[in-house]
Parts: sequence; C-alpha cells; structure tokens
Amino acid sequence: MSKRKPASPVVKKQAVKPPPSPVFAPEENALWRRVFWGVSILLLATTLFLANGSGINGDDEYQDDYSEKLVNYYTSGGADTAALNIPKGNMQLYGGFFELLTGFTNRALGYTLDDPQYHNVRHWFNAIFGWLAMLFVGLFVREVAGWRYGLPAFVFMWLSPRFLGHSLMNPKDIPFATGYIMSLYFMLRWLKYMPKYRWSDLIGLAGGIAIALGLRAGGLLLFAYLGLFAGLDFLFKFGIKGLLRR
Repeated sequence: MSKRKPASPVVKKQAVKPPPSPVFAPEENALWRRVFWGVSILLLATTLFLANGSGINGDDEYQDDYSEKLVNYYTSGGADTAALNIPKGNMQLYGGFFELLTGFTNRALGYTLDDPQYHNVRHWFNAIFGWLAMLFVGLFVREVAGWRYGLPAFVFMWLSPRFLGHSLMNPKDIPFATGYIMSLYFMLRWLKYMPKYRWSDLIGLAGGIAIALGLRAGGLLLFAYLGLFAGLDFLFKFGIKGLLRR
C-alpha cells in the first residue's frame, strides 16, 4: 500500500500593512512647543486689542443689515423673510454663519446698530477668526516640520499687514480663510495617521468644512480636495497595484 503524503499546512495570508506616511515626521521639541503657545496667546491678546475701536469698512453697511435680518428670520420662526431677498448687495447669496454668530451675540447683549459696542463685538469675533487662521497655518507647518518652523509661519502671518488688517474688520474673507486652513490642517492629520484615524481630527475636519460652507459656496471645493489628497495618499502608500488588491 502506498503511503499518503501529509497535507501541506495552510498558509494564511497576512494583511498588508501600509508603509509609513510620506509626510515628513516633525521634530518634537518641548521648548519650542511652549514658546509657540506662549506667543500665540500674546498675539491673540494683541489682535483683540487692535480690533477694539477699529473703523468699519464698506461691507459693514450690508453685513450689519444682513445680520439683523437673519436673526429676525430665526427668532420669528421663519415668519420674517426679509433676509431671503435683499436686492442691495444680494446678501442672501452668502452664507450667514458669521452674521448669525455675531447677530445673536449682539442681540443677547442688548446692543443695536447705533451702539459702538455693536461693531466692537463684530470686530472681536473677526479678530478671533483671523487669529485662528494664523494659528492653523502655524500648526500645519508644525505637523510637517516641527514647532521650530511652525512658530515663524504663525508670526509671519501675523506680521502680514494685509492679513492682519483684514483680520480686524473683514467678516467675509477672514472667517472663510479660517474654515479653509482649518480643514486642510485636519485633512493632513487624518491622512497622516491613516488607516487609523482619530475622532478629534474627523470632527475638526467636519467643523472646518462647515465654517467654509457657512460663508461661501467655494467651501464645496474642500470635498474635491479631500478626494484628491486621499487618492494621492493611497497611491503613495500602495501604488497602482493597491487598486487591484483584495
């Protein structure tokens, strides 16, 4: 009788782990991190101080009116529809995130259009959004190169006369820029740690996109960027063959 050969052991295929992210690992330094956050707090206080009493711009005539009409629309349960048709400036075509935020704040504080504090509240919020945009630029650079390089990126943004000036009284472009750079920062973090992910990064990404979309329709481009960068990240890690792998 012929002897049967023993069955060969079944080799289980191990899951293919992606190679490290191509994003450059930042240099960690506790001293530079403390300096970064210390300077950021100082610049926040300075920006708020500069925004206090800063002059109004040409858009405030339209933005203030839109803010009041939006608050009236929501407080009336949709009965007051003046915010849905504003021939002068066509403000109904713009998102009302910033106008609602400042409008409800002013309404809660009892300020009206005739009060100087009404405009100060708007400018303080504007300054906070401007500071956040600069902060996320610094954090984006930190994520790529480390705290030592994120600090000058932050400071040079603050030293930009045009950006700093608009941060004090531009309620359209500055909050929109904040939503954009915030989205790009959390997009970078999400892709950097893929296939693992952190809920804080996903929430931050969703928040940045929401802010941008709440101000301008151009925020829709962030979805295209997300798909583009996610596809490039996949190709860098797995290559074309990764598309055919089960």
